[in-house]
Amino acid sequence: FFAPAAAAEPFSLAAIAFHPKSNTLVLARGHNGELRLVDFAEPGKPAARAFGAKIGAAIFLNDGRRIVTGGADGTVRIWSPEATEAGAPILGSGEAITSIAVSASDRFLATVDRNLTLRIWQAEGPGFRQRLQIPLQPKSNPSEGSDAAFVPDESAVAAISLFGNVFMRTIDGRPVAVPRARGDYESCCGVRIGFSGDGRFLIARRGYQPGYDAFVWTLRGGRVEGGHKFEEAVEVRDFAVLQGAAELVILDALGLRRVEAGGM
Repeated sequence: FFAPAAAAEPFSLAAIAFHPKSNTLVLARGHNGELRLVDFAEPGKPAARAFGAKIGAAIFLNDGRRIVTGGADGTVRIWSPEATEAGAPILGSGEAITSIAVSASDRFLATVDRNLTLRIWQAEGPGFRQRLQIPLQPKSNPSEGSDAAFVPDESAVAAISLFGNVFMRTIDGRPVAVPRARGDYESCCGVRIGFSGDGRFLIARRGYQPGYDAFVWTLRGGRVEGGHKFEEAVEVRDFAVLQGAAELVILDALGLRRVEAGGM
């Protein structure tokens, strides 16, 4: 089932996703679209299995029994970690999928493609059916990267483009205005978005131009308010939310730290 990782071809890592119920299983996606399921049961000798090619995004569902991938051909597929073949593809637009998000209960799935079309899918049997298709901005300006996240209560989904633009839609497709966090927020390169575990804050991180800035907004009564930079953070490289809490774990120039989302 698994082969020693050292026996595999050279692999340029682009992203990882952790299994929600295992301390050893990790999805590793390469820059060229390779996908591997890696088992670290023996940390000194991790074992890996090739799991797909030309993959633009991949996540575990929260039940731990399914993997969802988005391909360069625009298709979404459901896999079992134990299976050698994927289930039937769920057809999208034909445009490359650049990000996937899943809601807390696995009831909803969101995909964003390179034309910045957001699709919201609803669970139906063992798979998902498309519920909504929402263009986030004109197709004349494609984005080769994006990220998406659901509010913990599953009422809305947010997305960020490679250009740093932040979008938010309710589960029924209504737009939610996101104030600019300073006039210079919309800029290259948006790479990470998420909600605090208690659902009170929206957090977005842009890339290296001008400097790995992270921003936070407050959610009140279905509205998004404020918007300011993490003043005490320096070059935020990544962040992770903590379930049910207002705290984040951030990795910045000062190291790996645990911070209050609303206190920065």
